[in-house]
Amino acid sequence: MNHSIRWRLVISFVCIALLIVGLSGLLAIWGIGQYALKQEEQYLKVNAQAIATQAQSLMSPTITLPQLTQLAQTAAFFGNAEVRILDSKKKVVADSGPTLHSDPVAWVVYQDDTKSSLPAEVKANGWVIGVLPLSANTPLQQLPKDKPITVVRRFRNPWGSHFTFETLDDQSENSNNAVISSSLRDNRIVTVPIGDSHAPLGFVELTAGVDFVSEAQRAIWQPFLFAGIAAILLSGIAGLFMGNRLSTPVTQLMDTTRKMSAGDLSVRAHIYNQDEIGELANQFNDMAKQLETTVKKLQNERDTLHRFITDASHELRTPITALRNFIELLQGAAANDPQATTEFLAESKVQVDRLAWITQNLLVSSRLEAGFIPMDMTPDSVQDLIERTIAPFKLQAEEKGLMLTIKMPQEYIEILCDQRYIETALSNLFDNAVKYTPRDGHIVVSAEEAHGIVRISVEDDGPGIHANDLPHIFQRFYRGRNNSARGDGLGLSIVQSIAQAHGWRIKAENNPHGGAKFTLEI
Repeated sequence: MNHSIRWRLVISFVCIALLIVGLSGLLAIWGIGQYALKQEEQYLKVNAQAIATQAQSLMSPTITLPQLTQLAQTAAFFGNAEVRILDSKKKVVADSGPTLHSDPVAWVVYQDDTKSSLPAEVKANGWVIGVLPLSANTPLQQLPKDKPITVVRRFRNPWGSHFTFETLDDQSENSNNAVISSSLRDNRIVTVPIGDSHAPLGFVELTAGVDFVSEAQRAIWQPFLFAGIAAILLSGIAGLFMGNRLSTPVTQLMDTTRKMSAGDLSVRAHIYNQDEIGELANQFNDMAKQLETTVKKLQNERDTLHRFITDASHELRTPITALRNFIELLQGAAANDPQATTEFLAESKVQVDRLAWITQNLLVSSRLEAGFIPMDMTPDSVQDLIERTIAPFKLQAEEKGLMLTIKMPQEYIEILCDQRYIETALSNLFDNAVKYTPRDGHIVVSAEEAHGIVRISVEDDGPGIHANDLPHIFQRFYRGRNNSARGDGLGLSIVQSIAQAHGWRIKAENNPHGGAKFTLEI
């Protein structure tokens, strides 16, 4: 499975998705942290400057400690921060106390209509107002026991403060019932001068009570965890889909190659898409087609060679046997007979010429049938082609008393052909016509063009072709029943091979009035 393209793509997609989600998560967490840090520092700085402005009048000309303490506690209560006021030597003058103290703080509102002995810092026009820790050693414990106290409790968290309004009948019993925040503590400190920054009266120091940055970063992990899981699932599905699209044509191509290696050269690869793999399949099909053609040519050449050897061994047997007999006679009884010697030598020459003709034309016929001889196609005039080819036969026809008629159209007809082989084919047809036409007979050579087809015909008034011979007349070494002339049965076979090599057609038929007609259709 690890070597499969499909699963490699799946693993690659999943890794890329995890990498993207991971990097995005880290960048998002870092960005949110930087933004939260900047906002928190700005928030602390603004609050510290406000406290410094308020504390300036309480530190000049003398330091008013109770009011500074009340200011620090009030600012810490409203600002959700730890507030310390320092003198010019950075010695602590007033401290709101830890924002996450084990004893929570409360804003106390109590109307005092008696002359209590409460400190002045917690009394104003008969109202007890202040931020006091709910512990046993605070002025809150000095309030009368018989009157209720309204306490606004504050419980801090990273996203603000939670307030509850309670009426305490017994402060001692409820002093420890507050909920303590479990948030992380932030150690960022902002310090601003009080008064002139070059000669400050003191400093205000604010420390954020809750680590808002860490809380925000911690909160964003869960969405990115879910995003990572979703990315793995989606990338896995996408990887499987793309893997199938890529591996299916490759697998099919592999199956095609296996079939070809098993010997089936006709199989072709299916082209799914016009992409690189589709182009590969197309090139493979072209290669397979060329390979199939080459193998067929080799098979044809093998078959042609086999037929050539078979035909040659069959047809050469007669002249070779005749030559052997002549030699034996010349070496034996006819050795001292000049007349017999002359006759045997003349007949031997005929047999040698026959051997040469058979071997030459048999080889050409075999190679033409197999398609191993390329045709040199050049334009040529039909009229000129016929005139050149028939010229050598005119004298032979006159000697035999034959009437030779040539019918040519007036318009110029041009064809593409290999002049050398077409002249050979026409020569064989003319030679057969002269050979099989009786003395004082008639031979007609004609050419015509109709509907894009050029026809060259050679017809005679000889014995014609027997009906049973017509289907076999173009077979190699076939000699018909009406064949009275000498021949080897190769002429018409060569004509057909030349015609087929040009993509033409040759047909034979009998004339109604007698004789045979051969037509080349171009």
